[in-house]
Amino acid sequence: MSVLKNEYNDLLKRFYKATDYLNDKSIPLAERKRWLPEFQKIILRMNEILGELKKQGREPSNKEIMEGL
Repeated sequence: MSVLKNEYNDLLKRFYKATDYLNDKSIPLAERKRWLPEFQKIILRMNEILGELKKQGREPSNKEIMEGL
């Protein structure tokens, strides 16, 4: 598996953990908001990787994008 795919899969795990954290109403909103910039970095890098894969001729399916490459 390529380095990009491994990185994407690692980021996808972080993405799902982050969404769980950010949606957890038991955590004060101010604390959750503090992590939004990091969440945005995760999403940005995931999108960059998908763009690179497309440039290489690899078009991931929606299932792969959501469940891992």
